[in-house]
Amino acid sequence: RGGAPPEARGSGGGAAMDAGTAVFVVLLVVAVLALAVYACNLRKQLAQALHDKATKNRLARDPALMAWEQTWEPSLAARAAWKLAFSLVTKSIKQQKYLRFKGEEDEAEVERFMAGIVHDMVDRAIDSCATHGGRLRHAGALGKAFAKRSALRQLKLLAQHRRTLRRQRRNGQLTAAPAHT
Repeated sequence: RGGAPPEARGSGGGAAMDAGTAVFVVLLVVAVLALAVYACNLRKQLAQALHDKATKNRLARDPALMAWEQTWEPSLAARAAWKLAFSLVTKSIKQQKYLRFKGEEDEAEVERFMAGIVHDMVDRAIDSCATHGGRLRHAGALGKAFAKRSALRQLKLLAQHRRTLRRQRRNGQLTAAPAHT
């Protein structure tokens, strides 16, 4: 082992790779295996077909016939690789769905928590206003007192105005007809 330091060799000397990289590697292996198996089958079938003169003549007329006549059966290794890739991809999708659901659940929990705080603040404000009832009664009594003072002041002004009018009538300052000059 020697040579390069551990940082240059990779992520911690064989640490697990993330799901996306694993899926990519598996799909790459499956693609290479499937291509190799398919190419081997094609070579065998082509070699067999070239020995048959009738097949040569048919291929000379229509080369597309060969691809449609034969069915391709993948090998057991290719099937296993495809199954493994499919299971890794479905597992990754399920994990992403779970994480998305968990994130939405966390957001909803924060929203409920904030709503609770707001409701507590409103309740406290209402409770603290309930203790101000004495102040409100006192303010109402003051309002009534000021209204009485205002009414007495108006009555006093009206009485003074009436006295002034009586005095002016007595003195002849208020007459129904204008004075002759």
